[in-house]
Amino acid sequence: MAPSANLCPDRSATGSTRWRSADAASALPGDPMLAGWLTHAGSLTRRLQALGPGAFALEVIGEGMEPAVAADAALLGTDEPALYTRRIRLRVGGRALVQACTLAPEATMVRHPWLRDLGSKPLGAALADRAGVRRTSFEFALIPPDHEGEPPALRDLPLGAGPCAGRRSRFFVADAPILVYEFFLPALLEFGPP
Repeated sequence: MAPSANLCPDRSATGSTRWRSADAASALPGDPMLAGWLTHAGSLTRRLQALGPGAFALEVIGEGMEPAVAADAALLGTDEPALYTRRIRLRVGGRALVQACTLAPEATMVRHPWLRDLGSKPLGAALADRAGVRRTSFEFALIPPDHEGEPPALRDLPLGAGPCAGRRSRFFVADAPILVYEFFLPALLEFGPP
C-alpha cells in the first residue's frame, strides 16, 4: 500500500522537503497503518525485531564527518561546518524496511564519544541505556521517489524505491543534541501495523 497523497505538500516552493509538525492538520497520511508506524513512540528496533519471519539486521551504510546542511545545523543549534553523520538500514528477512540517518555536531561527539562506536548497535538501544535523554516531538514528510538525495539524510536511499514517509526528531543527551531522520520504506507496510 503506497503512502497517501494527503501528507502534503511534501515540497516547498523552493523544492526542499517540507516537514510538518505533529499537530498540523495535514501532517499524517490518511492511511492509518502508515500513520501508526510514523507515530509509534516505542522502540522502532524492537518492533521491527518482532515482525519476523527472518532475522533482524542493522546495515551501516556509512558514517563519518560530512559538510553541514544549513537546515540540519539550525535544528541542532550549531554553526559547525561539519556534522557527524551515520546512515543505516534496518532489515527484516533481508528486506530493507527503514532507512535512518543520525546527525550530531562535533561538540556532541566530544561529550559522547560512544556515538562513534555504535557499530551494528541501534542508536535507540544505546539511548535507552542512558539517563537524562529526552526526545522532541516528531515532524513528518512524504519523500517522492525522485528525491535525488534531498534531504541529505536520504543520499543513499535507492532511487525508484517508491515514495516513503519520513519522520524526524531530536534527542538531547544531557542537553547535547542529536538529530534523527527515519524513512519508512514501502515494503514495511506489507508487514501490517506496528
